[in-house]
Amino acid sequence: MQKSPELSIKIRIGRIFPFTVRGFAFFLLSVLITVLGYIRMDLASLLWGCAFFLISLYSFIGSHIVKHILSRFLFNTPESVNISVPYRGVFPGENISLRLRIELPGVILPGFMINFLCRMHFPGRVPLVFNAELKRGINETFITKKGKYRGLYKSREVSVICRDLLKFTESAVNIEFSEAVVVYPFLAGHRAVSYTHLRA
Repeated sequence: MQKSPELSIKIRIGRIFPFTVRGFAFFLLSVLITVLGYIRMDLASLLWGCAFFLISLYSFIGSHIVKHILSRFLFNTPESVNISVPYRGVFPGENISLRLRIELPGVILPGFMINFLCRMHFPGRVPLVFNAELKRGINETFITKKGKYRGLYKSREVSVICRDLLKFTESAVNIEFSEAVVVYPFLAGHRAVSYTHLRA
């Protein structure tokens, strides 16, 4: 499936300006306070506006720096990411445990946190979402999600997401991860046969 030009433009803008809605509103507020302080020659407004602007600027620049550090580290050391899913499958109501081992660089800018995200989709169902907060260095954990509905859930990629503590910015490093989890009973390639047809 090809992405529409409008969607591609939004993705590119989002990569350059990784502000969340909250972060964008805070940035506009800081600019507004600074401009009003300059017009009114109000020192207090100027100081508050500049302080807010510097916070937004740090979140913006820091988000790009952290994303660059993460992407270079993860793609230059592919063995740093190891993910496994239960290949035998589960039944509805049982827990699905995704085993995650990931190593992150030891040096990341202060004020930023790192999260792991994996979405597994099946048409017509709510996706299975596996997420966890990561720390610097080696992370080894099991992420558990209950499989409520049957189906063959597939993923295409996982994301390592960096956010500032105030959640003004959000950037993602995407890693290819093509895996599937079966929640039984699941029929693939077979048509359901009705009992009335069998009796006839």
